[in-house]
This record gives sequence, structure tokens and C-alpha cells, in this order.
Amino acid sequence: MVGPSVLRYNIFEYIIQGDMDQALPLPVARHFVKYYSLINSNLTYIEIPRTGHTATGNSFFLRESL
Repeated sequence: MVGPSVLRYNIFEYIIQGDMDQALPLPVARHFVKYYSLINSNLTYIEIPRTGHTATGNSFFLRESL
């Protein structure tokens, strides 16, 4: 449930998802983002390629961009 502070203020939120995440599969994350964006338009969804649930330490994408 979204609290009143999200609806009252312009809060920018980022959802970062690894495309190899087994703890929270992509279809679940995409479904959440689809419906959550209806109540919060200040939402940015980013999928990181070749990354699991924990992006730091085992993400090829992040190591190459540093």
C-alpha cells in the first residue's frame, strides 16, 4: 500500500532489476512496475543485463562501466 506521503509529494523512485534475478523474476517485477506507475508517475524502471538479485560484485555490466 502506498502511503500518503507518496501521493502528496513528488517523490522520484528508481526500481533496478537484474534480468537474471531468481529471487524476484522479471515478470513479477514488470507486473509490479506496470501497476505501481499508475499511482506514481515519478518512477524509473531499469533492467540490468546479466545480473542477478545482488548487482554489486557479480555484475559484468557494472564492472565494465566503472
